[in-house]
Amino acid sequence: MNTTTATTEILSTTNTVKRGRPVLPTSKRQERLTSRLSKIEAGLPIQKGRPVNSNSARQTKIQERTAKTIAGYTITRGRPKSTTTPIA
Repeated sequence: MNTTTATTEILSTTNTVKRGRPVLPTSKRQERLTSRLSKIEAGLPIQKGRPVNSNSARQTKIQERTAKTIAGYTITRGRPKSTTTPIA
């Protein structure tokens, strides 16, 4: 079996062209990204997603559930089991 080794030369280019869409530092998105990075570096919380409405029905249910678990109640999931009476 004949084995040969291939050698490749890496040519360095001195003139590199930036590819893709240019970034505008004054655009709204770039300002938002830089403010987000500055908040991360400062240790401030970053708000993501939809804000929570504390007066909604779901939030009141969640608050009641956490209050019950803190008080020591055991919370079971789903519909409570009903007792059946045997038919005579």
